[in-house]
Amino acid sequence: MALKLRNFLLFLIAFFALFFLAGCVNIDPPIGDEQAWVSYVPVQCGGNPWEMWYASGGINYLAEPTEGQLVQDYYTTQQGIEILEVIIIPPVPGTDVCAACSCPRGDSIDVRIYSKDSAKMLELGWT
Repeated sequence: MALKLRNFLLFLIAFFALFFLAGCVNIDPPIGDEQAWVSYVPVQCGGNPWEMWYASGGINYLAEPTEGQLVQDYYTTQQGIEILEVIIIPPVPGTDVCAACSCPRGDSIDVRIYSKDSAKMLELGWT
């Protein structure tokens, strides 16, 4: 009886170890030659491409979209560029910005894309 219980406990430990370890797999491919990061410095007054696209109407979301969602959806649907990740970097405290519509807001947006789309993103004003 003790041997059966011991074998059963070992089986349970092995099963749960595999179950939990399987959840720790990174499904994103590593950043390498096939992917790249590009940056954008957004401007004031809703003058960024994704903001103008959203303001033009006809785009429906169940809830108010985040800026990251707008960036991703705009470049995917309007430019044919798959955005793999969006990071919005807030302005450094104390950064002075002008209020003109052509002035930077003070933050920046970094996106991870496939390298094949880098040239097009550069043409669209990303660095």
